[in-house]
Amino acid sequence: MTKYLQTDPEWANEKLGYSQTTISANGCFVTCLGMLSDTQPNFVNNQLKNKNGFSGASQNLVISEKAAEILNLEYHGKSASKPSYDTIAEVYVPKGQHFIVVLADGTQIDPLGKGTYKIKNYRLFRKVEEVKETLAEKYGRWWKARRDEAKKFKKLYDKYFGYVKRRKNRDERMKKVLKLDETCETKLKLLTKIINEM
Repeated sequence: MTKYLQTDPEWANEKLGYSQTTISANGCFVTCLGMLSDTQPNFVNNQLKNKNGFSGASQNLVISEKAAEILNLEYHGKSASKPSYDTIAEVYVPKGQHFIVVLADGTQIDPLGKGTYKIKNYRLFRKVEEVKETLAEKYGRWWKARRDEAKKFKKLYDKYFGYVKRRKNRDERMKKVLKLDETCETKLKLLTKIINEM
């Protein structure tokens, strides 16, 4: 993640949306979106302008769902609970609104560079890549479980044919087990039953 400040001279004086205010004055949300999407705040601002991502009388209020679509992020609404991934949070300030980025470990990144705040709520934006990684981890665990079942099956298979070799015959039930179009777990149960009966 690239850390940006809304007061950076490169975009500080750029008009926010179609309003007369600037990114420096009121662009905390746009800057946070920039950090999450690894996109400079001025580019975020221009993309939102070009694709109708602003609303309000002054056309400077970000439409969250639209912003997520434009910036390749996922948005799951507001929450009082901190998520397990990097996201955006609204914080308590004496006047108006202010938004910061909160990392998975709770670290706060303030686009004004001032410090830490008390969290008001979380705006559940998330990088699509992180969602994909989470799914990959999920299916990785699934494949590991199948692999472990296959190892157990092979171990029992080898054990069974050790008996078969000594007995110099083949069990028709074993042939049926190997031909079954079933999961390793099902074959494992059948093979265990056969061995226990020997």
